[in-house]
Amino acid sequence: MLKKRDIPLALRRTKIKQEKKDGEPRSRRKRERTYVDDDHDELDDIPLKNIKKEVKQEETVSMERFYFGQTGGSKEYPRVAIAVECPLCRTEINNNCDLLRHIFSHLSPSAEGSESTVCIYCATQFNDEEALKEHLKSSHPSDTKSPDVFTYACLICEVRFAAVLTLASHMQKTHAPLELPYCCGACDYRSSAQRHTVDHFYKAHSNDTGLQCPHCLKVIVVYGEGMDLGANVRIFVDHIKAHKEKQLEVRCNRCALKFVHLGQLKEHQIRDHATVAGATPLCVEEHLITKPRNKPRPPVKDTASHSMSDTYEDVTLVLPENMLCRECDTPLDTDKHFLGTSSCSKCPYVTSCYRAMLQHSSYCAGPHSLEDAPRPAPRASTCVCGHSTSVGEY
Repeated sequence: MLKKRDIPLALRRTKIKQEKKDGEPRSRRKRERTYVDDDHDELDDIPLKNIKKEVKQEETVSMERFYFGQTGGSKEYPRVAIAVECPLCRTEINNNCDLLRHIFSHLSPSAEGSESTVCIYCATQFNDEEALKEHLKSSHPSDTKSPDVFTYACLICEVRFAAVLTLASHMQKTHAPLELPYCCGACDYRSSAQRHTVDHFYKAHSNDTGLQCPHCLKVIVVYGEGMDLGANVRIFVDHIKAHKEKQLEVRCNRCALKFVHLGQLKEHQIRDHATVAGATPLCVEEHLITKPRNKPRPPVKDTASHSMSDTYEDVTLVLPENMLCRECDTPLDTDKHFLGTSSCSKCPYVTSCYRAMLQHSSYCAGPHSLEDAPRPAPRASTCVCGHSTSVGEY
């Protein structure tokens, strides 16, 4: 019997090759996994690595429809014939919108301008209509993209950007979807653009009894029961003058509105900067963007240092028409003007006007502060009820 070592080397190699052919081949290389057909339970010839995974398309939305909108203001409002005297020149005017332009021309005088060259959105007068037209295109956008302007505008804060993607990034970081911070003070209309809200007032509330401040959209009634409310006209003029004093004016950091009291600013940020469901489209232009996944900027929380003890939920208040609250200079007939008795947690101040409390809380530094607390007047003031004090807040 031949031993293994006696078999020639060539025959041994031939025998090994023959055994490999007969048996299952060995290979260090892994076999490719293949696709299994569920119907026949057989292996198909298509490797898994050649089957491309289905890529889910990212959802796209119209940027203008996603962030901007308008709601309310669909009613027809009655026309009222008024006769109001301008307190600055004693001219009688019979239309509230004409009276607005007339007052603006007094407070922003221009050597060559007239009432027709006054910007109704910022109460600024220009020398000619061409300068006014250029100002409107650059400073008060009505849409995200205008034919004559190469930049893209945010209608909420009126800031311009060089590209649509930059504007979309700004909207996602700064604003909420369907944020409508501009509210008409004469009805329930509100929108995402200050220009659209002012245009609504001049269109829907012309020949009405109120005057609208373009800076904070506050409306003051100046005519009622067939008579001129001259005191309210002077209050409106003083209000516009306060806006002209830049040291007194405070601007909202989320929109283009400006206020003369910190309390009004805080109330606006808490109440108006929120998503409004069911708003209708505002813009003509539309640009497709990827639907944002991140959460929008949260609304401002009410952290004022005051408390409310008694509420007026079950009380019906009968208030005179066309009268202003002497604490906050807003009409008494607005909804939820008197919510209850509010008390400041830093000082003895108590009021039933919630707006006045917000205004007070914005600057109250407590009874022991010598710099920020209200200082006593030279002489005491007496109320019609007999109460007398030297500090107006009390």
